[in-house]
Amino acid sequence: MIVEVTFDITKEYRELILFCYSGLAYYHSFERWEEIYQPYYSWLEERLYQANKSGFIHTNLDSNALAKMIINLIENSAETFYLTNQSETSKEKSKNQVLLFIRSALTDCPSSNKA
Repeated sequence: MIVEVTFDITKEYRELILFCYSGLAYYHSFERWEEIYQPYYSWLEERLYQANKSGFIHTNLDSNALAKMIINLIENSAETFYLTNQSETSKEKSKNQVLLFIRSALTDCPSSNKA
C-alpha cells in the first residue's frame, strides 16, 4: 500500500516536489527534511520491528535503518518514474520491482551486521 500511495502522491504533486527540492538545495536544508520525515520513519520502523519480532519477516538489519532505506527507495523510484518522464518502464513494472526488492530485503535470513 505504501508503494501505491507514494506513486500516486508523487504523480499528483510532481510540481510541488520539484519546487521543494529546488528550495532545499538552495538553502542547504536537507536536515529539516529529515526532521519532517521522522514520524514517518518511526511509524515504519515500529511496524518492521514488530514484524521481525513476530517472525513475519526475517532480517538482521536495524529497523531504523531499514525503515529509512525502504522509504527512500520507494520515493526515489516514484520520483524517478514521474520527475524524469521515464517511459522505458511501465508504472506497474516499476512498482513491482520496488516491491520485489523490499520483499527480498525483508526475508534475508543470512544478512548480518557485517558491512
